[in-house]
Amino acid sequence: MKKILVGAITIGIILGSGSSFAAADELDSISKNENTIQSISASTTKSITTNQFNKVYAAMKKYEGTPYKYGGNSPKTGFDCSGLMQWGYGTQGIKLPRTAQDQYNKTTRIARSALQPG
Repeated sequence: MKKILVGAITIGIILGSGSSFAAADELDSISKNENTIQSISASTTKSITTNQFNKVYAAMKKYEGTPYKYGGNSPKTGFDCSGLMQWGYGTQGIKLPRTAQDQYNKTTRIARSALQPG
């Protein structure tokens, strides 16, 4: 029972954190096998600047500690992971799909050597 509880809490923390970073060993595995990694394309018509990303990050950081809310997508109701991403990028006029699956479906493969912050 204790293992189940610890596992559930761990999964909740991961899902509620709003981050989508892979562990270093996962990145190494990806780079060895395919030399590519997935990256969300913020928009199909424009790129996000470092300044915009910093503003997105600052907007989302204000709500650190906000309780996780399944299906939540606003500061008033709380956030789930994809809702936080959609809302945060929306503060800069960048539209993302609502669900994590739809966000993933909009990803494009890029070479590991082309990775950049944001």
